[in-house]
Amino acid sequence: MVIADSYGLKAEYLELISWGYHTTAYYVKTSKNRDLLLAESAWSADKEAKVGKDISIALYLDKKLPVPRYLPTKQKGLQFTLAGKIYRLSEFAGLSPLKMDYHVLGQMLAILKKLHHISPPATLKSKKVHTNQNEAHSFLHGDPTPHNFLVTNNKLSAMLDFELCYVGRIEEDLGKCIVFSWNYMHNRPFEEVYRYVIDSYSRILDQALVYKEALTSLQNHLASVLKHKDKYSTRTEWERDFTFTNTQLNRLKEAGRTLVGKG
Repeated sequence: MVIADSYGLKAEYLELISWGYHTTAYYVKTSKNRDLLLAESAWSADKEAKVGKDISIALYLDKKLPVPRYLPTKQKGLQFTLAGKIYRLSEFAGLSPLKMDYHVLGQMLAILKKLHHISPPATLKSKKVHTNQNEAHSFLHGDPTPHNFLVTNNKLSAMLDFELCYVGRIEEDLGKCIVFSWNYMHNRPFEEVYRYVIDSYSRILDQALVYKEALTSLQNHLASVLKHKDKYSTRTEWERDFTFTNTQLNRLKEAGRTLVGKG
């Protein structure tokens, strides 16, 4: 109904493919065999602003990086609100690589590095206070986890979700990228994934900061799991996520004693 009324398209098939605390994504095939991605979020003024930012950044990066291409509604907007939900429709570009390997991670890093070398739009601000502002000028994704990349036939096809992007130090992006990629690289030692990213990025990095960002990101994720306990469909699912995240956090702290002399 949403697609027909707002976009003038007839959906022949719709399937839930991704669930998050704030956004749900559906794969849509239209009557003309067009593959699309419908994103649905609960409305709030803050979320509406973030969705607008995401779309504007995707438009800014179009032609520079593989990013989502949003379809206009009948009213020519790229997002709309209906019954307390925010919707946007884009061309389907693949699925998130939730079975991570170094081949995919290497592609993610290559795209991130390109982003870091693009001049950010003037409206994009730093969200942290840096002692050396000359080091805090890079265009950061802000949430470069496997969920925010898409692959097709093991080839990276898109980077998405720019709601959290900001200007800062590249170590901030890399720390989060490392730890959440490691979460999906079953039984790989954190030190191995960390070293791979540091070596692959091919520039001098503040390695202590990379580790600090990885640690902070996983601590924040554990807090989010606790905060959103009621969002899980079953208690078993929540317990599994909590146990896994807590175990990973302990492993990460242990790895930190070797990598940077702290845990």
